[in-house]
Amino acid sequence: MNKIFLILFQNSYKNLKEVLASPEAGDLNAKLSVSVRWYLSLIYNVKHFNTIYSTGVFLWMVSTVVITIANTFLYVLLIFEQGDMSDLVVITVRVVFTYASAIVILTEVGKLQESNKRMLSFLYKYPSSKLRPEEASQIELILSTFRLCKPSLNALGIFDLGVKLCAACSGTIITYILVLLQFYLPWANKSQESH
Repeated sequence: MNKIFLILFQNSYKNLKEVLASPEAGDLNAKLSVSVRWYLSLIYNVKHFNTIYSTGVFLWMVSTVVITIANTFLYVLLIFEQGDMSDLVVITVRVVFTYASAIVILTEVGKLQESNKRMLSFLYKYPSSKLRPEEASQIELILSTFRLCKPSLNALGIFDLGVKLCAACSGTIITYILVLLQFYLPWANKSQESH
């Protein structure tokens, strides 16, 4: 679904560039107004999509982190205890695919957010001094609209999805693995001493 939104935002950007490329051809304010309405309708649809899927995304993200923590902890335990190599391979594949799928999805969401940044960059660089005052004020209004209405997906409003979330998840996973290892090592030492 993200690909569809990405294509639509790219088309919105292309349309805006075409409108601003030839400001002499017709009523620029009317064409800009249509472009802004199109952009705002896309933002509305992204927010509606987010409302529908945010609970599922939240549960998916939390379960991905928990599964990755559990699998990595098992992986580390099997390495320390010289476990069966087939178990190591299975757990390695599970960890890699779980985390890789999360990275791919979050990267795709990041592309959606980049489309807004590209549009803003284009508008900031646009030479509005060549326009009439009412057209220049229309460009300023569009800039404000694009700054305030960014396409973003979040999980129940708790955190925004994007590439930056990978770093936070990685930190959480590493922290909990270290905590689990700290709890496990004393128990392992006690059980070895009792045998």
